[in-house]
Amino acid sequence: MTTRARPRAAADLGEELWERVEAAGTEGLPPDRARGSMTRSQFERAKAWVRDKKCALERRAFVLFEGFYVTTVDPVLCASAVVREFKVIERRVTRIYTSMIEPLPAEAQNTAAIGLLKAQCLGVINAMKVLDEAGYSADAAAKLAATNGAKSRRGRTRPQ
Repeated sequence: MTTRARPRAAADLGEELWERVEAAGTEGLPPDRARGSMTRSQFERAKAWVRDKKCALERRAFVLFEGFYVTTVDPVLCASAVVREFKVIERRVTRIYTSMIEPLPAEAQNTAAIGLLKAQCLGVINAMKVLDEAGYSADAAAKLAATNGAKSRRGRTRPQ
């Protein structure tokens, strides 16, 4: 028989997580140590609360960098975490587009709803081109955007 973890408020879990990671300093904590005795579900709720509430209150970011959770105001760590998240978003939107919209027949793609969703997907994909072309390096993407006005050299309008 398995026992359920006692219910705990997301704020309590988040505060516990924040304190644990903050105490680790610039070294940070690997996920298993950051999690402590929380269940996986509690850990996910704690991270969400920290990102949704605590970061704004403390004026510090909470990031996973090279396998370690850390609280920081370091722009390099934050940029790296943001780029990683954007890469996940781009992959998910590309997958949505190629598996749910692109296979539809032309008449279905011309409906108002699908047309809007197609445009939104392509907008996200196209917005990620600069990062994609720069190998998902924020510094390289910034230089690339500066040299070509944030326009893609590929001209890709759909996932390849």
